[in-house]
Amino acid sequence: MSALVSVRRVADYNSELTAVLRDLLAPLGGMESFVKPGETILLKPNLLGPFSPDSAVTTHPAIVESVAKLVIEAGGRCLIGDSPGCGSRDAVLKTTGIGKVIDRLNVEWADLDTGREFEFPNAKVAKRIRLGEA
Repeated sequence: MSALVSVRRVADYNSELTAVLRDLLAPLGGMESFVKPGETILLKPNLLGPFSPDSAVTTHPAIVESVAKLVIEAGGRCLIGDSPGCGSRDAVLKTTGIGKVIDRLNVEWADLDTGREFEFPNAKVAKRIRLGEA
């Protein structure tokens, strides 16, 4: 069995990441091979808490913004969401820079703190799981 892998090097987050990601995905058929027009796509960055992008604790906003742009270009409806582990949602969005991305691209925040609880009485580990709703 073989797999196609696509790798590109960037010097920093100030690079034109959207162009780099477009080039990275080209051998795989582009973002259009993953996102169909009209589909709703949730980008779930790691937003553990209110940490600045320079701390490298959370997903860098430049990456989130570039992927969101490609989703939108492919015709997808883009949502960005998470359930931060610590800190308020507002503090996390502000400090991580993700709030600015949401505003710039006019995409929706998917609050994954709210959701439904599912029970699996026969499970060996997780008998009850709460899943977010977007």
